[in-house]
Amino acid sequence: MNILVIRLSSMGDVILATPLLSFLRERADAAKVTLLTGASYAPLFEGDPRLERVVEFDHRKDVLDPGSVD
Repeated sequence: MNILVIRLSSMGDVILATPLLSFLRERADAAKVTLLTGASYAPLFEGDPRLERVVEFDHRKDVLDPGSVD
């Protein structure tokens, strides 16, 4: 199962989404969880064991960078 969590802006909202990552890990341990977030917040999740992948969205360029942070 693949799960995509999207939280693009507002640092407070991005941080408040972190309990969801723990919940998903507990309830769907085999799931591959990807986080899509703003480029400035992606480094906060670098190396997070709850995530399979982090994808940055650069609002200035209006594009995704799928290889940005793993």
